[in-house]
Amino acid sequence: MSSKEGFNHLAVNLFEKARTLPKIEWIDLATFYDPRSTVLVTTPSANKQFSPFCHNFNIVERINITGGDAAYIEDLQKKRSGAEVMYTVGGGRAIDLARLLAYTWNMDITAVPTIISTDSPFVDCTGVREDGCVHYIKSKKADRVFLDFSLLKKSPGALHAGGAGDVLSIYTALPDWKLASDRQVAKADEPYSIAVADQAQGILDYLMANRSEIHTMSQRGLESLVKALAMEVELCNLYGNSRPEEGGEHFFAYAIEPRLPHTTHGELVGLGILVTSLIQYQKLQPVLEFMNTIGMNYRPKGFTRAILDETLRGMPSYVNRHGLRYSVWNEYCYNKKQVSEILDALNS
Repeated sequence: MSSKEGFNHLAVNLFEKARTLPKIEWIDLATFYDPRSTVLVTTPSANKQFSPFCHNFNIVERINITGGDAAYIEDLQKKRSGAEVMYTVGGGRAIDLARLLAYTWNMDITAVPTIISTDSPFVDCTGVREDGCVHYIKSKKADRVFLDFSLLKKSPGALHAGGAGDVLSIYTALPDWKLASDRQVAKADEPYSIAVADQAQGILDYLMANRSEIHTMSQRGLESLVKALAMEVELCNLYGNSRPEEGGEHFFAYAIEPRLPHTTHGELVGLGILVTSLIQYQKLQPVLEFMNTIGMNYRPKGFTRAILDETLRGMPSYVNRHGLRYSVWNEYCYNKKQVSEILDALNS
């Protein structure tokens, strides 16, 4: 068995044995019908993509997601839908907030992603933006996730490619996790586990071994991306939290996000992975080549040297102020020369 076949076998076995994930189904929405009264949680752009299928649902209410900060979310939660069921259509933010509303309102919810841009369809928590950082609170796991290739292919491939970020982040998260353990500053809920780290590495290897399929953005390619994301979530659920896949790369993404408000989660995490890799003195080429192969954007619109410099200068105080898990950023010392090295790497 080749290495690639071995990685595929590992992921397929984990995927088939998953116990904590929502039911994930590839379906043809054109042949699906749900007569129950439905509240649709979406965004204007996603609603436009979904419009050919709307007649198959008894939509009695629509909620368009336009924000994501704590005050906006609190206002949404105060409302109450009279519908029997919730469907959420869109990317990570719409699905994230819909699952929180379903949790608050105790409703059945089906997620219908229009882009595979994050692991949001598979998790049971929601990111809330407050005081310049992202904090996660309990929400509902989707009861079902519907994946329709005809809907997904309407979105640009680069947006789907960004979804690799929440698996590719294992590359930098594992060294940060080990660093916290070695420094004896790991929190009680994040004991280092070689077995869990090895499984996380296996999921990362599976993702990278399937770069050619993901690059095509065919149904098979998107299935590979979905499996990698789902297994990352399954592993974190079994471990108890996201420590195996979330480290300094996510913290950098949180810190720079307010300076780049019109970007996707995948773009920010992709940038965070590359920057954090360099700060960790890891080999950048394997990750950079993978991102370039699948068409993942790691230079968000509006990104400048000044923004990078400002973010790097503030990282140690940022992670301490927000009580984020220990990472290379807790030990980082700003180096002006390193800013140029990072930009050179991103432009290579």
